[in-house]
Amino acid sequence: TDRTDVNGNMPFAGRPDAFEVYARFTPGTAKALTDAEKEEGKEEPALQGRVQLIIHKDVAYHDPELAEMAADKVASASVLIPATAEWTKFTGEFNYATDATPEVQYLLASATTNPVPGASKDDQLDLDELHLIYYSTLKDLQIDGKTIEGFSPEKTEYTIESDNADLLNTITFEKKGVGASVEKNVDPINNVCTITVYGNDYDVNPANKTVYTVKLTPTTSIGSVSADNAANHK
Repeated sequence: TDRTDVNGNMPFAGRPDAFEVYARFTPGTAKALTDAEKEEGKEEPALQGRVQLIIHKDVAYHDPELAEMAADKVASASVLIPATAEWTKFTGEFNYATDATPEVQYLLASATTNPVPGASKDDQLDLDELHLIYYSTLKDLQIDGKTIEGFSPEKTEYTIESDNADLLNTITFEKKGVGASVEKNVDPINNVCTITVYGNDYDVNPANKTVYTVKLTPTTSIGSVSADNAANHK
């Protein structure tokens, strides 16, 4: 990231959770170890490509990273790509070094045929369809302190038998997306709790949201009994 050149940096907003990329990799020839390196027990580096994305603060930054850069890193994600002749999808999740989003931050994306500089030659790495991913699901959904039976992030509708209408107010959750936002609404008339999770890119991608519903139903299916003569009616 070159802060002195408008074409040498990429201002970036938001907190992505992962990235996906399609890749194919043809390894070349590994650099031969010297006799001294062999005596030290070093092994030949693996022949593999790498894609790495780094979000950092308002500073100059580069890959390979240096130890003194750690304080300026916000998050990073990477994937290692072994030999594959077919287009293959790889996913790398971001690890965040801080819970706060800097007022100004930048994205540095790099790709290499080997993460060890000079370790190989004549490699070929092809990349396509790189996407940033912003999760809009839950990691956990609890009622009265316990995970709802059958919960999974992909399942969005739940029905619970209970005569305690206040049970909906005990619903808690844990979001999956680091930058996702969540709205919880309780409808006491219809005994339904709605939880809407918005991905961090919702402002530009309105389709990236997930709506979970939890509905309470009475434990008995009989609401009332009316009879002219109770002795003749069950």
